[in-house]
Amino acid sequence: SYFLGSDSEELGVDTDLVAWLYSCIGITSLLTRILGSKLCDVIGSQSVVLAFGMCGAMVTSVLLPLAINWTWLLFFSISYGLVDGLITIGVNLSCLQVLTQKQRAQEFGFYQLCLTSAILFGAPIGGLWKIFLQKRKLIRKE
Repeated sequence: SYFLGSDSEELGVDTDLVAWLYSCIGITSLLTRILGSKLCDVIGSQSVVLAFGMCGAMVTSVLLPLAINWTWLLFFSISYGLVDGLITIGVNLSCLQVLTQKQRAQEFGFYQLCLTSAILFGAPIGGLWKIFLQKRKLIRKE
């Protein structure tokens, strides 16, 4: 999703519309998680959902450079949100499947703590690492 902003900039899309595209990713992911979780209750196999999510993520990422206007970027945002929701469902249900009933509350909570910590602190740490490498002239400045 990082390249969504830079690709939008190259196509001359307004920054307000780019922010709206990121919002579309979040909204679509949320709706997919809600509806997809119910679907997993019906079909009973989270591995199918995870496989569709992974394949969809690959296809979506490969097709992003083909976006030629704002409509295609919107399509990419919705597609990315959809596969993000599917992957999240598959990963969470896979984690729950390996735990016993007694372990689920505590261990799943710890898993979510680790996951959200990585999401919360990953980008700032990555940014600091990039600045460090640029100052050492190990990577070029953009």
